[in-house]
Amino acid sequence: MIETVIIYLLYCITHQTVFAGKPIGIPTKQEQVNLLTNVEEVFESIKSLISDEGKLTVLSVTEDVEKDIQRGRAYLLMAEEFNNFKLQHLDNQNCTRKKKKTIQRNTKEHLTLLKSCGTNTEDEIKNSSSQVSSVINSTLADGQHFLDSLRNCAFGPVLQLIPCYRKIIQEQVVTLKEELLHTTETHRNGVLNSISIRKAASECIDDLIQEYNEKVSYLLHEAMSCG
Repeated sequence: MIETVIIYLLYCITHQTVFAGKPIGIPTKQEQVNLLTNVEEVFESIKSLISDEGKLTVLSVTEDVEKDIQRGRAYLLMAEEFNNFKLQHLDNQNCTRKKKKTIQRNTKEHLTLLKSCGTNTEDEIKNSSSQVSSVINSTLADGQHFLDSLRNCAFGPVLQLIPCYRKIIQEQVVTLKEELLHTTETHRNGVLNSISIRKAASECIDDLIQEYNEKVSYLLHEAMSCG
């Protein structure tokens, strides 16, 4: 977008005819300012988009993980109730009472561990989103500085217009282009990182439930073998 603006301005300045051979002259200051203003509006839209996207990413991931935690919590409580029902129908009640207390303790421990999956996720996703937003906002600030430099050229003497634009192109365009490419890569990595964080939280919950099931299964086996 920025390079397109520069090319357009230089073309208008250095070429005095269009395809039909009609003179078009040097763009007026107002025409140049209007063009730069349009690009500036795009920058402002991107700023707003990045801000909204960051908030939505944090909200979406944390809400999804919280729903998974609630489902995991419901599963653990239901599993405890179901396993206690099994224990009630065993003959040796003295033995099963001990196993019942152990199952209750395991349930309580795993309910607490479930919360840690969500706590870590929220911190990680906020940190990731903040880093991405910081890089993008820095690039947009440099882009704004670039547009301000072009705007200053537009208000300068007509004879200095081309040298002014050329100087900006030589000193700022390559650097800004590299920065924009880096920002694009940062944004891409941020999206992938959000997916990774979401996946890690889901795996954390699944692992805890699997661990709980294995422990309870062993306790039930012991209870049924209790003489």
